[in-house]
Amino acid sequence: MNKKGYSLLEVLAVLAIIAIAFSLLTLKFQNSLKKLHITTRNNKMALVVAAEKLFLTTTGNHSIEFLSGEPLDATCQLVRTGYLNWNETSCHKPFIWSQNENGDYLLSCTKPDCGGILYKKSEFEEVLFIEFPDDGETSGGTGDEPTGTATPQDDYLIGTKNNDVIDALAGDDTIMGKDGDDVLMGNNGNDTIKGGNGKDNLSGGNNNDTIYGGNNNDYLDGGNGDDKLYGEDGDDIIDGGNKNDTISGGKGQDIIYGFNGQDEMYGNEDNDELYGENGNDTIAGGLGNDNIYGGNGTDTAVFTYNYEEYIIVKYSKNYYIVTHPIEGEDNLFNIEKIKFTNRLDKISKFG
Repeated sequence: MNKKGYSLLEVLAVLAIIAIAFSLLTLKFQNSLKKLHITTRNNKMALVVAAEKLFLTTTGNHSIEFLSGEPLDATCQLVRTGYLNWNETSCHKPFIWSQNENGDYLLSCTKPDCGGILYKKSEFEEVLFIEFPDDGETSGGTGDEPTGTATPQDDYLIGTKNNDVIDALAGDDTIMGKDGDDVLMGNNGNDTIKGGNGKDNLSGGNNNDTIYGGNNNDYLDGGNGDDKLYGEDGDDIIDGGNKNDTISGGKGQDIIYGFNGQDEMYGNEDNDELYGENGNDTIAGGLGNDNIYGGNGTDTAVFTYNYEEYIIVKYSKNYYIVTHPIEGEDNLFNIEKIKFTNRLDKISKFG
């Protein structure tokens, strides 16, 4: 018995009823929110970049209010890595973020049928970030290194100025790293990946991917599939992976591996190293003094000008040097054919 005459069993029964009632009020929420990153692309679209778990499972129109800034009217049918649409005129059940003195976050609803869930500060690696590019205002909190976990659908994912890790999972996804040294993974599906600024690690995964390194020194891995890989600026390392890839080094001193498949490889500018490896590859060094290694298969080295403008010298078995006043001096190893603008020859013809 307590001072008011209630037995322990009666107190426990009341607490159980309260707990059940509260649980019914909070069915609209998941039990955990560790990472969520949203950024707008325009006035009508919010982009969820990093989200480990949903924090709403309900459908319909809602308003989400943050610690700073105005409420965001949202249609919360999908709150995941991917798109979140909102409607300016909808405001049926306003969900509100609040924070207590211990640094814990409470996601609650102002309507009596919503309830709320308390999230401990330790559960958050990143809270929530909403960016409004049209007026420059920002609401919510951010983390330094958001990690994106996407969905099996076709997602559009944008990183931050920080070092991002984004795994797009399945679907035909578009990933843009922006600034920072990012790790971007297309995984399954025909993905488009753009590293942006920073030293990025970009991998396509399965299927046919298109990858752009952007600025700085990047690593590009096509994985499986017929991929298109563009190193762009910087001293890049590019691995085509399996199947038939098209690889362009761009500016900088690049190292390019065709790996398996019948690949087309272009060094473009500066002094590059190109390795055809397995398969019948077509390799063009471009400008600069390049080293071209054919590897296994019947490989062809390609040059831009007419045959008569080049000096071709055999130095040893399977080693030739081809010189041009503009293109530079290229070393050819294990190349079977050589192609100029006006003719195609077996390289053995030159000694």
